[in-house]
Amino acid sequence: MNKVLTILLVIFLFNSCKKDESWQYWDSLANEKFEGITNLSKNYSCNDIPNLTIQEIYNICPSSVIVHKNDLKKFEQLYQEFRNYTEKSKKSGRPEVYLLCANPSTIKIGCKDNKPYLIDAYNISAEDLEIEMSKLYTEIKKHYTSSTCANISEWRGVTLYTGENKEAIAINSTDSNLNKKLLLYRLLNCRKLQLENKACSLDYNLKIKLSCVNNAIRAEFE
Repeated sequence: MNKVLTILLVIFLFNSCKKDESWQYWDSLANEKFEGITNLSKNYSCNDIPNLTIQEIYNICPSSVIVHKNDLKKFEQLYQEFRNYTEKSKKSGRPEVYLLCANPSTIKIGCKDNKPYLIDAYNISAEDLEIEMSKLYTEIKKHYTSSTCANISEWRGVTLYTGENKEAIAINSTDSNLNKKLLLYRLLNCRKLQLENKACSLDYNLKIKLSCVNNAIRAEFE
């Protein structure tokens, strides 16, 4: 009888361990950590804005969260645990999820009803939009005009729209930072057109001719 009970106990413990190692188990733990990350900002007020930071996170799609400087260590710990549990969930057979993710477009922290919130290309006001587009345009153009050109094959042409006005510029294929700025500028320009009750249906497939002139990259429409 004792032998039978021992066998049943071993089977029960084995099944319990198997259950604990399922992808659902690890996924549940990951979700708890992710909820902990998002809960960090619930008690912040607009008075905290000078000490608030924007942190990028990845959960199926990239996104951003607001974290107080005093909570950065806690955030890093929660995010590390979240990633660890997510990885264990994947290794345990979690089904792959494929989504068409929107381009990250977080710009800064705003204030509404004494609560800080993230301002992005989809909710930015017309007033802030003009400021941010002007700033970003200057950065993009300065980067383009000051870039040196050694190998033309490293470059690709890009159509830059401001409203419905277009110009040709070039971007180094390895410059991920400038590419992010261009994507954000494109989103902001769409927001600008929408606020003007215009369609954001611009042609970005125009042919652009590139050349190296006095060691500087130059782009023009064909």
